[in-house]
Amino acid sequence: MDGKVVAIMTQQSQTVIAQQEVPVILKLADVDTLTVKAQISEADVIRVHPGQMAYFTILSDPDKRYYGKLRAIEPAAQNFGDSASSGNSGPRSNAAVFYAALFDVPNTNQLLRISMTAQTHIVLDTAQHALIIPVAALGERSADGTYPVRAVMRDGSVNTRTVHTGIGNDVR
Repeated sequence: MDGKVVAIMTQQSQTVIAQQEVPVILKLADVDTLTVKAQISEADVIRVHPGQMAYFTILSDPDKRYYGKLRAIEPAAQNFGDSASSGNSGPRSNAAVFYAALFDVPNTNQLLRISMTAQTHIVLDTAQHALIIPVAALGERSADGTYPVRAVMRDGSVNTRTVHTGIGNDVR
């Protein structure tokens, strides 16, 4: 395999014995492309699927976004089959349940490192040239699914308009 040595597991002159398991001497990695393993909560996993756009930021450069497309959502929870799960093969009952979403990002300049903490975002939907208003500005929902909204006009008067909502995030 072509790659960089990312960890040396044995020291010079250390005795290596292969009985039950093959000993690991060193670890190689191809760091030109990194795979992000994002945690998706069980409440959100049904809205996520391969092909969606995803991006992340890192702590040392929160203004730079690194983009990729989801290539897989692992079917079992991350803690599925843990030995600490009361002897059964299901997830622990008192732990949060997360699923891994995988996507690859190019790392041509080698700035990104293995095991970095990342704030990951998955794009569920987009809208172009859309008006954004706070959910608190919406009135009571009518039977036809529209909402009354009070709008301040250029002359300072207040008008009530009826609007159809589109994409929402419980805040806007």
